[in-house]
Amino acid sequence: MTTYLQVEPAYGREYSSEDEVLAAWNADKDFRINDVTSRWDGKVINRPQHPAGTTIQVRYNDRDDVVMIEYPEPAAPCGHDGYGCTADLCELS
Repeated sequence: MTTYLQVEPAYGREYSSEDEVLAAWNADKDFRINDVTSRWDGKVINRPQHPAGTTIQVRYNDRDDVVMIEYPEPAAPCGHDGYGCTADLCELS
């Protein structure tokens, strides 16, 4: 199941292109969570703090445009793929 978290640039920053947004995200710039369905609404987040398995929706260009940054669920240490892993130490089997 994919979880979505909507954010926007923090501290009055504004971006006019998807490339600017991705460069800022990858440079660990802060973004403010703008999602009334989230208990973290109004809090600041950056790339190292994003929850695993969450797709980040970044609103930019005066909130007219959206870029999606997808993070898949982390794989199990054994590389479990959900199709009958046979690893002895697999915690998901």
